[in-house]
Amino acid sequence: MIVRNMPPQLRPALLSGFIGSTCATFGASQSASPFTEHSGGSWFFQWSLGTGAGDDNERLLGVLLVYAGLVLIIGSWLSIVRLVRAKPRLHKIELRHLALTLAAWAVPLLVVAPLFSHDAYSYAAQGQMLSEGISPYSHGAAALGGGPWLAHVDPIWRQSIAPYGPGWERLIEGYVVASGHHLLGVLVLLRITALISLAAIAWGIPAVARSTGHDPAQAFVWAVLNPLVLLTLLGGMHNDALMLAFVVVALAVAQRGHPLLGVVSCALGAEVKAPALLAVVFLGWWASEDQDPARRVARIAGYVALAALVLAAVSAVGELGWGWIHAAVTPGKVVSWLDPATAVGLGLSHLTSALGLGAHQSTWTAVSRTAGLAVAAATAIWLLVRSDRRSGPEALGVSLLTLALLGPVVWPWYETWGIALMASAAGGAGALKRQIIIGLSTLGAVADFPSSRILFGGTRGLVVAGWAVLVVGAACYFWFVILRPREPVP
Repeated sequence: MIVRNMPPQLRPALLSGFIGSTCATFGASQSASPFTEHSGGSWFFQWSLGTGAGDDNERLLGVLLVYAGLVLIIGSWLSIVRLVRAKPRLHKIELRHLALTLAAWAVPLLVVAPLFSHDAYSYAAQGQMLSEGISPYSHGAAALGGGPWLAHVDPIWRQSIAPYGPGWERLIEGYVVASGHHLLGVLVLLRITALISLAAIAWGIPAVARSTGHDPAQAFVWAVLNPLVLLTLLGGMHNDALMLAFVVVALAVAQRGHPLLGVVSCALGAEVKAPALLAVVFLGWWASEDQDPARRVARIAGYVALAALVLAAVSAVGELGWGWIHAAVTPGKVVSWLDPATAVGLGLSHLTSALGLGAHQSTWTAVSRTAGLAVAAATAIWLLVRSDRRSGPEALGVSLLTLALLGPVVWPWYETWGIALMASAAGGAGALKRQIIIGLSTLGAVADFPSSRILFGGTRGLVVAGWAVLVVGAACYFWFVILRPREPVP
């Protein structure tokens, strides 16, 4: 019945997005795919043409399928963005139609191995460590010594201690025990957690948009149907999904007159990842209509104290202490030109080296990263004092996005923190903000680009032909589905 009543303009996007998710799932499940882990026991299934897991043609086919799928998903999303923005001229698009579209796009991603990242295997390894009496705040996953729990963890993180709160770590330990210490069982529970978190975000974002005077349907499209949210939070099983769900629910209940419940929800989100605490400050600033700055600051202090009590209570119950706070700097181990703050430090290091003053890479990188965090903090304060109850969620979103982009390292799933909250007001946002959401979401969705060895090894002719077909197909799709002018609907 829902499909029958769905506006006809929405049905092609639902179908093409479903096909895109299916292509991405099928391509990533290829036995030599660079987008997922496929060593023994890492997932339930994989496929092969039978010519050998390392065959160049087979690997390239998987890569092309994934990127063809991404093109379809992104194109379908932009198509729906156009539809909801032109809604007064079109048949009414309801939230239930968009929820059905989300379900269709999400179903294929439920059965793919952790996508674009090995973080889910790190979570599982930390849960196994706890079940063996090893603190993840004192030891890296390498303390397991070997076996399937360690085999799939990214080597760069095997010596790193966990940067997540005791609540999250005890939850993963519970998953390990509930699964009978089977890795695949833990991964299934992580995927279910991501799905429930996505459902909470799908409920909360329209509620926040409605309470701030924005169109809930547009907010749903910009935030929940967003390809970056789907691919990294659901497909990648990142715990950012659970943190974001707690923050979105906190904003929704606070807007309905329950700010203290919102603070508790933010504190639980911080038990997953610390950036959720920033939402507590914003809730304290615009929880009431009182404009006196001194009273607002006092209320912020009270809310922060309440959040600290919740964190202390969970830490006491978890019996893991506060080592995770120090460990939160663990992502800074990655040094990449793709991270803006780090790139500045690397650039200065090369400059001083060229001038004969020495490279001093670690010093310049530390200075530039500190400066980046300082700029992010100043931006958050500036946005905070200018915000009110109506603009608060969007201001919080911009602050979280700034923190993600200027932090020590930038991962695509970090960007979902701010994009989802910014999208709650996307219907009334200016063109620049909408372009930022589209640009970051699109770039983040395709950021996991395979190495040149995979793209240009062995079978150069097939590579050139395959990418030519993909590029031409993408161009045609964007012209005929996204860019081509349409006749106005009566």
